[in-house]
Parts: sequence; structure tokens; C-alpha cells
Amino acid sequence: MAKDKEYDFGFTFANEDELVTDTSREKLIQLRDMIMPLLNNLKKNPDKEMIKWPNRITSIDAMIAKINTLVE
Repeated sequence: MAKDKEYDFGFTFANEDELVTDTSREKLIQLRDMIMPLLNNLKKNPDKEMIKWPNRITSIDAMIAKINTLVE
């Protein structure tokens, strides 16, 4: 038996299309759409010393709940 065939376990590498399903792609898009508004808003006024965020706990808890629905 050839040296390179000794340790052949019969598997091959998967490509990206085999790993990323339509469902996971949709979830990634939804996740991006939830996070990007926050990041864009944080970029708007970089010189402000303080971020005013009314109902911060409620907003964060709602976003955490939405993100957790995407992760099964």
C-alpha cells in the first residue's frame, strides 16, 4: 500500500456552498439587519461624549431575544 493511501479515512473537504444552507444564510442576513442600525447610529456623532439611549435595558433585552430566536 502506498504511503499516501495508508491514512485515507475516505472523507473529502466540503466547499462553502455545502456548508452554508439557505436557512443559515437567511439567519445571517437577519442578524446583520438587526446589528447594522446600531453600528451606523454609533458612527453618526463620534465627537459626542455621551450616548443618550432611553429605555436602554428594554431595547437591549428585545434585541437579545430577537438574536436568540435566530440561534437554535
